[in-house]
Amino acid sequence: MLFKNKKYQLTTKLSEQEIFKILNQNTTKEQLISFTKSNTFFVGKIENNYFKLKKVIDGQNNFIPILSGRISTKNNQTFIDFSFQQNSTVDIFIGLYIFVTSIFLIFASIMIVNDNLHPKAIILIPFPILFFGIIIYEVNSSEIKKESINFFEKLFQEKVDIVK
Repeated sequence: MLFKNKKYQLTTKLSEQEIFKILNQNTTKEQLISFTKSNTFFVGKIENNYFKLKKVIDGQNNFIPILSGRISTKNNQTFIDFSFQQNSTVDIFIGLYIFVTSIFLIFASIMIVNDNLHPKAIILIPFPILFFGIIIYEVNSSEIKKESINFFEKLFQEKVDIVK
C-alpha cells in the first residue's frame, strides 16, 4: 500500500459462529463476472477465521480498498482484527503516476537550468497534477473505509477501535 495502513479491532460477546453467520448474510461470494448487482454490502470470501471483503458498488472501481481480517476468541470475547489494503494494480498505477510526473518535473528543471524552456512557469505544472492524483486516491479510499467501519459497527453493535 502506498500510504501507512491502520489496523482496527472490534470486540464483541458474540461467538465466532454468530459472527460468521452475520458476515455470510451480508457478503456475496466474489465472481469473475457478474451481470447483476449484489443485494449485500460486501463481496468477497470468508473462510475458517479469515475474511477478505470489498464494499459493493455500482460499476467498476479499482480504488475500493480490500478489507481483510481475522476472527479470534479469547476469554469469552471474540475479536475481529482487520485492516484495509489497496488493490495492487492501484498501487502500481499510483506509483507510475508519481514516477511520470516526477520525470516531467526533472526534465522541466533541466530545461530551465539550461535556459531552453520558456515560459519558466511550466515547472509548476507537475505539482497540481501530483496533488490531484493523491487527493483522488485518498478521498475515494477514505470514504469507502468509513462506510465499511460504520457498517461493521452497526452489524455487531460494537465500536471499532484503531489498534495502530
